[in-house]
Amino acid sequence: MQALRRTLPAGRLGARSASSVFTSPYKIELPTVPLTEYITENFDKFGDKPALVDGPTGRTIKYSELSTRIGTVAQGFAARGVQDGDVVDLHLPNMPE
Repeated sequence: MQALRRTLPAGRLGARSASSVFTSPYKIELPTVPLTEYITENFDKFGDKPALVDGPTGRTIKYSELSTRIGTVAQGFAARGVQDGDVVDLHLPNMPE
């Protein structure tokens, strides 16, 4: 993040002003539960079915594995001091992991 602060003008680090707010013409229902809970609430129904598939290799991550992996990543962030409300920028290769 320090590199961005040096190279971007002030105010260009993701903060939005009131003039950049977009209002959708579509009715959008937002979940009333945390996003992770909303996404994972039906994972048990799908069990060993593929949740993520790597096209070139065919490697898969099953729904039964995905919730654990999500929890492991969250614990790793928490152990490194990431807290609710913090913003994390990830640069990762395009693969299921």
